[in-house]
Amino acid sequence: MSVKELLQLARTLGIDSQRIQGEVQKQLTPGPMVAIAPAPARTAEPEFSFEGTLKFPMQFELLGRRVSRKARIRWEYTPEWRHLNRKGEVVTRQNECFAFRPELLAEVDDDREVWETGPDGEDQLRMWRTKWIPFDFLEDGFLTEELNEHIVQIIDEDARRLNAERKAKQSKKAADDSDETESC
Repeated sequence: MSVKELLQLARTLGIDSQRIQGEVQKQLTPGPMVAIAPAPARTAEPEFSFEGTLKFPMQFELLGRRVSRKARIRWEYTPEWRHLNRKGEVVTRQNECFAFRPELLAEVDDDREVWETGPDGEDQLRMWRTKWIPFDFLEDGFLTEELNEHIVQIIDEDARRLNAERKAKQSKKAADDSDETESC
């Protein structure tokens, strides 16, 4: 339920939410009261047609020392060319849409302990020497425009390969369904 809906419900029930808000504000801070505004409406996350991971070695120099690390870009992509989306529907977009999550494989010299939330939602202690960490080397100005375009080209080629696999799988399924119908 949104804040706006809660305030409307309070008014309907005869609850003076402004007075309650004022009392709470006085108890929490000696400063002026801050009005509660409804949260802005969330826009739906785009559903991308393709996803993948582009892995590569990365080297950089820092303070006269050269460092080599593994890097990857976890990507999601919806192209503007005609393709099958994840649901198997034929889609054509006006504009392509990307989401990138660049990461670097951090390495330490000795085992480290770290608390992580597992797939079951429980916290667990884990030992690690390597760990993928966010590293936004795709930020404007870090790489050359030519290199950025090359990355996009590789991702587009991978999406075309995935699209061809989807088409082949869909054709095979249609042929299998046709065979089942004919045998009846």
